[in-house]
Amino acid sequence: MNTKRTFATVILAAMASCAMAHCAHASNADVNAPENHEYQEEIAKSNRAILANPEDAKAYAHRGWALEQLGQYRKEIDDFNIAIKLDPKNARDFLHRGWAFGQLGQYEKELDDCTKATVLDPKDAAAWLIRGSAYGELGQYEKELDDCNTSIGLDPKYEQAYCNRAWDFEKLGQYQRGIDDYTQAININPKNSVAFCNRGWAHGKLGHLQKGINDCSAAISLNPNYAWAYKHRGWMYGSLGQFQKEIDDSTIAINLDAKIADAYRHRGFAKAKLGNFESAIDDYWKAIFSDPADMNAYDLLLRAQLGQFEQVFVNGTKDINHFLNQVIGQ
Repeated sequence: MNTKRTFATVILAAMASCAMAHCAHASNADVNAPENHEYQEEIAKSNRAILANPEDAKAYAHRGWALEQLGQYRKEIDDFNIAIKLDPKNARDFLHRGWAFGQLGQYEKELDDCTKATVLDPKDAAAWLIRGSAYGELGQYEKELDDCNTSIGLDPKYEQAYCNRAWDFEKLGQYQRGIDDYTQAININPKNSVAFCNRGWAHGKLGHLQKGINDCSAAISLNPNYAWAYKHRGWMYGSLGQFQKEIDDSTIAINLDAKIADAYRHRGFAKAKLGNFESAIDDYWKAIFSDPADMNAYDLLLRAQLGQFEQVFVNGTKDINHFLNQVIGQ
């Protein structure tokens, strides 16, 4: 499905509130969500604050936050290490450091830091949500569900908590409950393209194909560059036997994100259904190169190769019969 909370967008959205709250208490920085090109200036401000007072924990924390926005997670961790040493009671510092560990795939460390954040500030809905995300990355979906429930209990309007919980329900095969939570998120924010896309996918898993197509179309309307929405919609078109539409949507998904192995596989399947086995085989190989563990792609590749052989054999037989009929006719 939509991937790793690329759903990393799922976690990023959750962290947005953390960044803003942190920015509000940072020393020497009276700013509100600066644009990307301004983060270097925020770092410069923090550098000046640190030179003026090397014991200013908030200055290190604010520089770490700016580094986070630039994706420099190892440097962010270094700054939050200092901030935490200077002020070990700041829950948000643990939360940011944990987030950075998670971005580096160090989920056990993320879990440890987020747990410390929940102990220091048990009413922080974001801390429970991000700890839950760490549990999810470790495959502990029931524990993530518990943390999402806590987060929603603390903030019933927390749209990202509903999205994360919906994701967990889907991982557990509880698609209708996932749909219900995505609907809650959409009610809170009707412009949440991720919620529309993933609710559409869940509808598709339950066989509600037209509802799923409608949701993915809504996601595309909100974000025309949303590759996964095209991929999911294409799969549902194919399930309805509309193979050319599946090819078209899968192609758009691939053009937007060439790493989506599913898109190659679905496009190959649609091509094979239309009898274009040679091109289907090419797509299955691309799916396998993108994801060598995609066993469905291997199976479909074999089927397409057999279909191509049968197609050649039948055409060859027709050619031979045509030749014999011409000879006999003479």
